[in-house]
Amino acid sequence: MFNVDELILALENKHNVEVHKLNGQHGFSDPFSLKYNEASAKKAFYQMLFFLWKHLDVLTPMENRTNFFICGEDPFMID
Repeated sequence: MFNVDELILALENKHNVEVHKLNGQHGFSDPFSLKYNEASAKKAFYQMLFFLWKHLDVLTPMENRTNFFICGEDPFMID
């Protein structure tokens, strides 16, 4: 077992690392798990997409991008 808050403190100042604490238990993003948390799973998925979109300047240069994703029916706003 580990302390989530201690892990966050250890990782939050690393280069190209973003830390987000979501509601849920181990397995929260697995739709076949009894611990599945749909809201947190969606949030984690969109945060991962945004991280990749922001750090992998492969498809579209940052200055030409819009400020939101549309993935399926769920728009994800970028702050």
